[in-house]
Amino acid sequence: MATGGGKIYDHKPFTAVVAYANPDQIEIVDTLKSCKIGKFTGGGGAQGEASVGSMTCELTILEPIEWGGTAAKGEGGLLGAVADKVENL
Repeated sequence: MATGGGKIYDHKPFTAVVAYANPDQIEIVDTLKSCKIGKFTGGGGAQGEASVGSMTCELTILEPIEWGGTAAKGEGGLLGAVADKVENL
């Protein structure tokens, strides 16, 4: 991701795949498309240190999330279908 120098904020958006499940359920896989990393907070370790503080970064998702393979919004998407049903009540 970070090639050719520059800050991490300057790079092209990337896709992140997230998988999760409770012990008694099947695994769910969501896809976060066009992600960009924003500001960082925390951290504070020097190279070679064994103990460093935790770091938090801001993640911006520029496209709808695919929840379990289903688009979150838009035509044919989960939220689009819900909105259509509400409109037609």
